[in-house]
Amino acid sequence: MTGPQTNRERPDGLSPELPVVAVTTANDLAAVIPYLLGFHPDDSIVVLVAGDDHRIVHIIRADLPEPDEIGDLTDALQAAFGTVLADRPTGSDASPAGNGDHLHRPPGSTVVHLLGYGSPRRVRPTLAALRTSLATAGLDLSWPLRITDGRVWADDDPTGPHGEPIGDHPEAGAVAAYQGVAPLPSKAAYIAQVEPGPAAFSAATTAAFEQAEQRLYRLAATSIEPNSPADRNRQLIRVALRTTGTTLLDQALRQAEHGQPLDDDNAALLTLMLHAPELRDVAMLHPTNPAVQQWAWLDLTQRARPGDVGGVGGLLAIVAWRRGDELLARAAAARVLAVEPTNNLANLVLELMARHVPPTVWSEVLAARAASNDEAPDR
Repeated sequence: MTGPQTNRERPDGLSPELPVVAVTTANDLAAVIPYLLGFHPDDSIVVLVAGDDHRIVHIIRADLPEPDEIGDLTDALQAAFGTVLADRPTGSDASPAGNGDHLHRPPGSTVVHLLGYGSPRRVRPTLAALRTSLATAGLDLSWPLRITDGRVWADDDPTGPHGEPIGDHPEAGAVAAYQGVAPLPSKAAYIAQVEPGPAAFSAATTAAFEQAEQRLYRLAATSIEPNSPADRNRQLIRVALRTTGTTLLDQALRQAEHGQPLDDDNAALLTLMLHAPELRDVAMLHPTNPAVQQWAWLDLTQRARPGDVGGVGGLLAIVAWRRGDELLARAAAARVLAVEPTNNLANLVLELMARHVPPTVWSEVLAARAASNDEAPDR
């Protein structure tokens, strides 16, 4: 039994208030990008925005476009930042359509930093187009940086680096080591986190899921009243499922706060229970730190039998979107929809991202759901 195979092994270290590390040079900036993204980018465009206090407050990663797709990326980014500028009094979140990841956009943003990863032939024209496009949107830009073969170049800045090897950032590395954060080697490795791990195909997992199915049958059998109408018994089963499942859910998230996964039997049972909308709602409304929830749902997603991933995978997609990690959210949604095309949560996440709905609205969703649950009778 192990925790999720991820670049983030200690969910308690992933609080919203991340430690501050000093970034004073172009090399420093390039060195911290993998820690911000969770993986080492390649063939990518990364956009960072520094707020009025010079802290990095926004980050977007997009695939490096082909020459005939540069216009699509510049239009999407200009539209996204236009939304940010228009919504400065209240804040905004948006991303390039279809390929943006990892974004957090509080108001008051000032300086934009552009970094391009890949060959000079593809990176230079993309950075030039983006610089022109974003400047017309009223944003202040620093000199763009190109990262090729582990070296950083400021092609347009005569005083900047020209082929300087990217070194380590000791401060960022120390913070990451303390938090248990180790950037994965690539975007593909980051996406692969949502795939079934070795445990999903083990004999122990198979036995645990078979036992979990029997436990659910017994729960249903002991919840019903033999002489009651079918509707009444269905209601009793839902209440029993929600009550028992909530206890197990609380246990799972308490253990996740300390990086401790559920044992195989309880992991299988909770995975099956989370197919029920009643318990999924409880999970989505849970007050636990979203970083802790992401760790727990990633663990169960990796351990789930392929056909049983719908509940936990949908929750992983939702919480990843809430945390601004669109890359992980898309990957989780894709895994779920591959086996369950009508899954409500996975489809909802993709629609939210397609419409550029900011994760900041989630608090409103939670408040509305909580009010609805308070007013609704027990189901």
